[in-house]
Amino acid sequence: MVESTSYLYVTPSKIILALIAQIHVICSMKTSLCPCGSALNFDECCHVFISGQQLPLTALQLMKSRYSAFATANALYLNQTSMVQHNTKELEAWAKSNDWQSLTIIAKSGGEAADSKGVVKFKVLYWNAEKQLIAHEEESTFVKKNQQWMYETGLVNVSIQTTS
Repeated sequence: MVESTSYLYVTPSKIILALIAQIHVICSMKTSLCPCGSALNFDECCHVFISGQQLPLTALQLMKSRYSAFATANALYLNQTSMVQHNTKELEAWAKSNDWQSLTIIAKSGGEAADSKGVVKFKVLYWNAEKQLIAHEEESTFVKKNQQWMYETGLVNVSIQTTS
C-alpha cells in the first residue's frame, strides 16, 4: 500500500504579505486614538487606568477612563470604579450595543489629587441599538475611597437628537 501525502506550497511572497498584514493589524491597534477624545493613543491614555497599571489621580481622569471603558465595553472596570454594582454581562452587552461618538467635558469642580470629592459635568453622544443619536448629559459626583477615585452618583438628562 502506497501512502500519499499532499503538500501545500506557499510562496515566500505569500508569507511576506501575510506577515505585513499581521504587522499592520498590530500597529493599528497600538496607534488607535483614545475614545476619551484626547490626542493620545489609547495605550498611553485611558488604557493605563482600565488595565490597572495606574490609578486615576483625579476625578476627571476617572471620568474619561470610564467613558473609554463604555466605548470598549469593559464592564469589569466600570463596576470596579463605581460605588453601585451592575450586572457585568448586561452592562457589557449594553455598552457593545451602542456606537460611542464623543465625550465633551462641560465643567468640573474639585476632584484634584488632594481632594476627596469632585464633580464633572459632561456630554456624551452615541448611537443606540435603534439607530437613534442619544445625547447623555450628566453631572457626576466622584468620591475618593481608600485613595481610589470612585463614581458615586449622577444627575442625568438623556435626549434623542434629531438628525437631518
